[in-house]
Amino acid sequence: NFLNDDDVRRQSARALGLQPDEVKLVSRTTEGSNTYAVLQAKNGKKYACTLNGGNLLTAGGVNPPQCKAQ
Repeated sequence: NFLNDDDVRRQSARALGLQPDEVKLVSRTTEGSNTYAVLQAKNGKKYACTLNGGNLLTAGGVNPPQCKAQ
């Protein structure tokens, strides 16, 4: 898995239109080529994001995260 926690936080924040320092990574799991992350913004809102890629199957490439409010 090529995605570290900072990568997950940074890419998810970008998808949400936020700065990386405005969100914290609450949890993450990886299944196959998908990483599932829960992030919390400074305003208290939580988001569930799915990042596809970042592993050997995708040669490290990552598609833009898909995020939704929880």
